[in-house]
Amino acid sequence: MKKNTRKNLRQLLTLCLCGLLLLLATGCQAQEADISLPAGEELEALESAVGYELDTLLDTLGLSEEDLTEPDLADLVPGLRDTNRYVELDTIRLRERIQINSDPAGTEYYGFSQYYLLYYPEKEGEDLVAPARALYDTLLETYGTPQSSIQDNMEPVTEEDWEKLSSGDETNLGDSWQVDEYTVLYFYVLLDGPYRRIELMYDWPELYQTRMVNQGYLAREDAPLYLEGVE
Repeated sequence: MKKNTRKNLRQLLTLCLCGLLLLLATGCQAQEADISLPAGEELEALESAVGYELDTLLDTLGLSEEDLTEPDLADLVPGLRDTNRYVELDTIRLRERIQINSDPAGTEYYGFSQYYLLYYPEKEGEDLVAPARALYDTLLETYGTPQSSIQDNMEPVTEEDWEKLSSGDETNLGDSWQVDEYTVLYFYVLLDGPYRRIELMYDWPELYQTRMVNQGYLAREDAPLYLEGVE
């Protein structure tokens, strides 16, 4: 009888341990979530949070402060925060990052200004050109023809540009889209320096300046992109 009792206890403990491990595993998985390239309603939601405080942005994204971590660059660029969410594509996994601007001392954070999706190589010497090109093709499918003239120093990406990038003759490449009325998307591939990466940056310069003025953080004369009649 005692042997059976001990045996039953061991089985019960084993089941409890397996259950605990399963809970821990599913809990870890719940900390990461997949998202998609923002478009349509997702873009409108991001636009609605531009220029407002962190709580507004977190509500918009459905996140909490516990879902945020500071990247290494936070010391150089205060207000950068990584989330626990990723865009999963065929050849690449892009991390979500947000930028909340602050006062010079970094003590008061008052305005969401940029939204990033980033890929950093997992190992030294990893090829970034192939996944960058695959991502670029996805951007063309999602957002249409680039409007690279938005920024004077950016030219449309050509086949020759990709060849130069592959051969090492060039180390950087970029393009841009006007993806919505106020949303500009910048695509970058950076192959040299300590922060080699593929980067998407969604930016709202007009909305940001307008809401900074409307909330009293910026003087009207210091906001050349201010939009009259826009909240």
